[in-house]
Amino acid sequence: MKPLFIISCPIDTYSGYGARSRDLVKAIINTDLYDVKILSQRWGNTRFGYLEDHNEDDLTSRIIPNITNKPAIWMQITVPNEFQRIGEYNIGVTAGMETTLVHNSWIKDVTEWT
Repeated sequence: MKPLFIISCPIDTYSGYGARSRDLVKAIINTDLYDVKILSQRWGNTRFGYLEDHNEDDLTSRIIPNITNKPAIWMQITVPNEFQRIGEYNIGVTAGMETTLVHNSWIKDVTEWT
């Protein structure tokens, strides 16, 4: 039995984070090491429907409405202040920042993860 790997991300949105989510989730699925499930999230006011519009049935079939069991691996693709510890092993993925200043809560949250 493969370990449960749940990924929370805006996989179905027409956004940069949606595109990043689809690429990363497909790469993890292609390893064939995990039972991959997806919690589809909003990304601001970005439009949903990418998966249906592009016949991404394999990704659509992996979407779950909520978490019923503690996953072996939990991944979130979002901004750092939204990271949560839910699995046995937790991964946070974010885009790089192009700025000289970052909100203090982001730094605080990230340092608490280490």
